[in-house]
Amino acid sequence: MTKRFKSKVDWWLAVLLCISPIISLFVLVKLYVGGDPNAWLGWFGILIVGIVYGGLPFPFHYEMEKENLLIRFGCVRGRIPYKRIKQVVPTRSPVSSPALSLRLSSYRYW
Repeated sequence: MTKRFKSKVDWWLAVLLCISPIISLFVLVKLYVGGDPNAWLGWFGILIVGIVYGGLPFPFHYEMEKENLLIRFGCVRGRIPYKRIKQVVPTRSPVSSPALSLRLSSYRYW
C-alpha cells in the first residue's frame, strides 16, 4: 500500500492561482453584459486557464511506493528510486522541486 502526501499551498500562491480565472470570468461577464457580439471568444480564455490548471498544478501529490518516490504534478509524473536519494535537506528554493509552497517543508534531494 502506498502513502500519499498532498503538497502544502502557500496562501499568496493560492491567491495568485485564483486571480487568473476570476479575471477571465469577470471579463467574460462584462463583455456579455455590454452586448459585445464577440463575447463568446472569452470562453477561449476560460478554456486555456482550465487546461493549464488541469494539466499543471492539479492534482499535486507525492506517493511513497515500494521502491520509488512518485511525484505527481498535473499530467507530469516523476519516479525517483529510493536508491538514488543520498540526502534530504530543507530548502526554500523554488527550483529545488515541484511544490506549491516555499515553506521549509519543501525538500531537495541528491
